[in-house]
Amino acid sequence: MAAQATLQQITDGLTALAKAIDPETFIYDFLNCFGFPKSTMTRLRAGNMNGSKRAGCVLLKKKVHFEALAAGRGSAAPSPANALAAAKSEKVVIANHPRFLIATDFKTVAAYDTKLAETAEFPIKELHENYTFFLPLAGMERAVVHAEIAADVRAAEHMAKLYDLVRADNPPKTNDDRHALNVFMTRLLFCYFAEDTGIFPQQAFTRAISQFTQADGSDVGSFIQDLFAHVSTPPKTGGKTKQHLSDFPYVNGGLFSGSTETPRFSKIARSYLLHVGNLDWKKINPDIFGSMI
Repeated sequence: MAAQATLQQITDGLTALAKAIDPETFIYDFLNCFGFPKSTMTRLRAGNMNGSKRAGCVLLKKKVHFEALAAGRGSAAPSPANALAAAKSEKVVIANHPRFLIATDFKTVAAYDTKLAETAEFPIKELHENYTFFLPLAGMERAVVHAEIAADVRAAEHMAKLYDLVRADNPPKTNDDRHALNVFMTRLLFCYFAEDTGIFPQQAFTRAISQFTQADGSDVGSFIQDLFAHVSTPPKTGGKTKQHLSDFPYVNGGLFSGSTETPRFSKIARSYLLHVGNLDWKKINPDIFGSMI
């Protein structure tokens, strides 16, 4: 049984794994991200717990069937999707009831959740962006959702991940710190909705972060601080606006009033800030999303 790896540990592990793929150890490195016990991993590597006898396959009962597709076979090599389809009807796989079937040629990953009958396929470099699909390996069961609210669920998951990243870089020490972080996330959320619903120009907030801040995240906090101060200040006749903030109108109502101090951002947090901004927020119901948050 997998240990209780935290969401942060899982995403950090998968991010590192996606940048340094070793075909020989991939499946073991992958399972390590979800907190599998060292004793299980040792026995699995030794072959004692591997229910499959086929080369390139690892089968852990009730957990996972993994197939690494051999390189150098040209057109004879099955695609990950085809390998996945074949695994579904393999007798030894059926007998061991794995939760996930996974196949990869180390360019593309194809995976199937046997409990929810859901399939995912994505470039292996995006492994860390698809972490929610595999959360049951760490005991975090995914909810079955209707298609009409799937976008809301994904957005809530992404905002939760962004919150975790920002909080990790800025650990709150007091109730005031926690309140300030929550206010900051609420302001971010407004910006995401605003740039997709016409309050801000289309993609104005996400584009500004991309264009006017450093990739290492070092100046993201100060940029957002200036932006929040700008949108909370009524325009003055004849006053000058900083050119890089000229797309953003005054926002009345008090959301941006008070302190505009913002947290620090790491390179990863900045990257995820942009990733969340690229979601289609027009498809997200604010009422459903709010209840999830």
